Amino acid sequence: MRATDLDPTGEHHGGLPTYPWRYRPSPDLMTRRQLRAVGLRPGGQEPAAQVVCRGRFGYLYRRSLALPVRPMTPARWQAHQRMMLARRTCPLCRAVGESCIPTSLGCCLECADGLALAELEQLLALARAAVPA
Repeated sequence: MRATDLDPTGEHHGGLPTYPWRYRPSPDLMTRRQLRAVGLRPGGQEPAAQVVCRGRFGYLYRRSLALPVRPMTPARWQAHQRMMLARRTCPLCRAVGESCIPTSLGCCLECADGLALAELEQLLALARAAVPA
């Protein structure tokens, strides 16, 4: 632990109390993931504190002010399914795969295997232009 990681008054971190990694001053303070694990969400509240690990910060929220997670409605579930279908569809051959298209390739593996990089970029640009907005 570095001395700068422990700042309970927030004097050195813009007024936000700062603690080292794995140090929780109160059981009421939780990260977003910890809140989600117990079925809660921050609900618009500002972070009450933060933890720091290797220069990266994670916000802590008050459990007492958290709200329940919104239920998944049929319309939200349908929108999620459409979004995942778009992520699995190759823009070149329009084949729907079992998993998401790799973002590094921009197309399915079969299309990427048969194309040179310049051809791939050209076909992707054409495919993007053909998709209506």
